Amino acid sequence: MPLSRPTKRMALVFIALFLLCGVYRAILPPIPMTHGMIQLMCGTLTLIWVLTIQQRIIDRRLRGLMVAVAGCLLLLFILQIARYNLFQGCVTLSRYLWYAMYIPMTAQAALSSVLAASVCRPKGARLHPGWKALIIAGALLALGYMTNDIHFLAKSFPSGVMDDNGLEKSGPLQYIISAYIVACYALFYVLLFSKSRRSCSKRQRLMIVLPFLAGIIYFALYPLKLSLAVFYYRPWNMGEMLGFCVISTLEGCIQTGMIPANRGYEQLFAAAPLPAAIVNSAGRPVNKTEAVTVYPFCETKDARVFSHPISGGRVEYSLDISAIRRLNDELAEKAQQIEARNAYLTQENRIKRERAQAETRNRLYERISALVQPKIDAIFALSSEESDAAICKIAVLEAYIKRRSNMELMAQAGTLSALELSSASAESLDCLRLCGIETAISAKGSGIYPAQMIICAYERLEAVLESCMECATDVAVALRAGADEIGLRVMLTAEAFYYEAPVDIDTGLTRCHESVEKDGRDVIVVLRFTSGGGS
Repeated sequence: MPLSRPTKRMALVFIALFLLCGVYRAILPPIPMTHGMIQLMCGTLTLIWVLTIQQRIIDRRLRGLMVAVAGCLLLLFILQIARYNLFQGCVTLSRYLWYAMYIPMTAQAALSSVLAASVCRPKGARLHPGWKALIIAGALLALGYMTNDIHFLAKSFPSGVMDDNGLEKSGPLQYIISAYIVACYALFYVLLFSKSRRSCSKRQRLMIVLPFLAGIIYFALYPLKLSLAVFYYRPWNMGEMLGFCVISTLEGCIQTGMIPANRGYEQLFAAAPLPAAIVNSAGRPVNKTEAVTVYPFCETKDARVFSHPISGGRVEYSLDISAIRRLNDELAEKAQQIEARNAYLTQENRIKRERAQAETRNRLYERISALVQPKIDAIFALSSEESDAAICKIAVLEAYIKRRSNMELMAQAGTLSALELSSASAESLDCLRLCGIETAISAKGSGIYPAQMIICAYERLEAVLESCMECATDVAVALRAGADEIGLRVMLTAEAFYYEAPVDIDTGLTRCHESVEKDGRDVIVVLRFTSGGGS
């Protein structure tokens, strides 16, 4: 991708400012107030670059490392200003400031190499532990330099004056720390070069190669002091040249895309298909998309204008809602159709439900009618006799029809209570008194039982009562409701009473066991009902 105009403009401005620093050093008058102006200018430019890094760099890990590298560079400029301008008269403090300058120099070299290793690395991937060892080695070397007054392995002073007056001599630690710094920067550039070959074109790689070549030329010619022979001064000191090389290289990585950054948004915004405009705080449009034909935007029934505040102004865009409005109209029409359809279906379901209920009731009533039809036929037969005894028998049969019908209706739930059986039995015995028979009933226990068991018990009791209506004088019923069974004991006194216990009934859900004991006029009929075909 070719470099954009803002990128080229930024590169030219940066180079111009760097050249201006060299020229400015030549024209400054040699007075104490101007000694630190170059370092102050370079530090200011570095700080401005750091502020842009905070806004541009997307990767938090790379952003933190770049800020740390720039922070080391700022610290180096501050230590240079303090040593050569503020505390030059204090030999001891000036010497320790001299030693301290190797802390940011060493840290910047180590962090730069770690930064190069982190470029183009996946977010989840961790660095090799060897990089931590590299940073620890740099910290130990910087600590050794700071304690030079104890061992003098970095600098020794044969003249007895502990100052960099040209008479000091370099020790092994000085060569080691210099080799460490050179190796870190070499690793820094080697890693960036190797990674740029996979992601950058040849023209883009020049943005990384040129600062590297400028640094090699400067540091190779630095010991020869050619600038002093030609210009009688050094246009750029070592710290300034180091800052230029590092910042230029990192900025080149940003512009070539090796370090992801927020850039090229102007072109993306202009190519957006949505009519939109970025407006400053004064209300003037700054950027507009290619889809904008008329500004300011007009709001109609098919277009809506939206505005959102941004830093320094707001963004406005017009949204065509004709398709949405058409879809909403279609949805509203469909909703009305669905509502009408639902109303029709609701009415149809209600009719079906009422019809099903009516059919269920009819089937139930037909079933009840079929169950009690023999009793109804018996009532019709008795009604023709027109006697008090016939009327009393009819009352007993009607009580049975009523209570048996109620049981059939309540049996739809599948269960009946023992209280329903005792209540039906009591009503049948009350009607039996009309026949001149003394009756009594006792009930003990309660519970819920299968409906078939309760109905079977009441039918068998009715059969016994109908058998003794003409011959009994006393009838007593004892009802006992247990956990899984119901027992009925009918004790009666009758003349010529005949009742034959039927064969045991087993329906699968209810089993009925019936026995009859006679002792002259006293008869005891025992009915025992169990659920599930129990014995």
